[in-house]
Amino acid sequence: MNNKPAWSWRGVCLCLVVAAMALRVWWALCSNSMPFSDFKRYFDIASEFAATGNLACQGHPFVFQSPAYPLFLGALFKVFSPSVLVGKLANAVLAILVLAIFWKIIERQELSPRAKLMALAVVAFFPPMTTFVSVLGQEMLALVFVVLILLLVKRGGFWLGLCCGLLALTRPQFILLPFCLVGIGWLWKWYSKQACALLLAGFALAMTPWIVRNWLVFRVFIPTTGHSGYVLLVNNNPANRIGVWMPLSKIELTNEQREVFREMNAEHLLEEGDEDWKGVVWTPALDKKVFRMAADNIKKDPLRFIEMGFRRVWNTYFTGGTCALYWAFNGNNRATPALNDLTDWFAIVVFWLSLAGIVVVARQHDPVLISSVLLFLISLLAVFVFEGQGRYVLPAMPASAILIGAVANRLGKIPFNKKLVCSS
Repeated sequence: MNNKPAWSWRGVCLCLVVAAMALRVWWALCSNSMPFSDFKRYFDIASEFAATGNLACQGHPFVFQSPAYPLFLGALFKVFSPSVLVGKLANAVLAILVLAIFWKIIERQELSPRAKLMALAVVAFFPPMTTFVSVLGQEMLALVFVVLILLLVKRGGFWLGLCCGLLALTRPQFILLPFCLVGIGWLWKWYSKQACALLLAGFALAMTPWIVRNWLVFRVFIPTTGHSGYVLLVNNNPANRIGVWMPLSKIELTNEQREVFREMNAEHLLEEGDEDWKGVVWTPALDKKVFRMAADNIKKDPLRFIEMGFRRVWNTYFTGGTCALYWAFNGNNRATPALNDLTDWFAIVVFWLSLAGIVVVARQHDPVLISSVLLFLISLLAVFVFEGQGRYVLPAMPASAILIGAVANRLGKIPFNKKLVCSS
């Protein structure tokens, strides 16, 4: 009798997980998505890595974006040869791993069966979590590291730190996560001194080869990417009025700022041309100076920076669902209006319930819940400061799902007074 609810929960969730896995495999096999923009660049870099063993694009050492996904894709291409289908099937495998690991995480949480089911449904059926299987980008790989972190966070130690490092090499904003975990873990006595040291050691081990490579190639300390200045300037220059990415040829610069580009022999980057190629030839030395330009723009008009930050949040969480579908439908929004609307509303509900979840778990010291808060807030901070796109919500979606489960669990415990309802 007592086991019936547990078996019911497991049975329903198993059906849900299997259906979501099948949906992802079907989409990988049947979708006609082809790489373009950032994702075409990943494909080209992975193909060159498979052929030469160098992380480069047409001979130019690559540092513009995070290295983990093109290295992952390139390793697969070495074995199976460069193919879009290989990338899609690899993403399907990653997506299946995400579902399986997340199910394990949810089973371990002290949540009601309904709360667990709701959390699992968020990860299983948020539309871009399926459609991005066919997009050769970082998102599926980042999701694997996120759920592994949530699985390991109670234990702490070396493997947690290693996953934190690999996540930072996939999505650079999460470089903040291990330091937050060590600080909170030590303060709230989750981890011993040894566990904290091992966590940082695992993180350092993951990051070191990339840092050493960048030092040898560029003679600059670059822990994750060499394009933070680029993104900050594009999204925080006076010509950007709507908070979305814009080409370098359209940004507004002072004469002094243009002179910096001339001094760096990079004025051609401000002309009309292939914006993707500009990312390939972008250099860390130029990025350092451009970061200062963007910081100066922010200092001159901090209120405008705040306004643009809120616009970026709006573009990501309130109208970003359709944007996330855009990449899987080859940039022409072939998704039906119903699917676009469903995705937008889904994203909006997830955002507000995630904020509610932060309030619900604020006084709890459970490592999984607090890590979910950190993952969501770090994603939100990166969007507010740098850039907003609908796909940027995906890596933190498991964290949002756990926070939503916490909200559902709390609502299930609120007493319902029938007399009060009738009298009112």
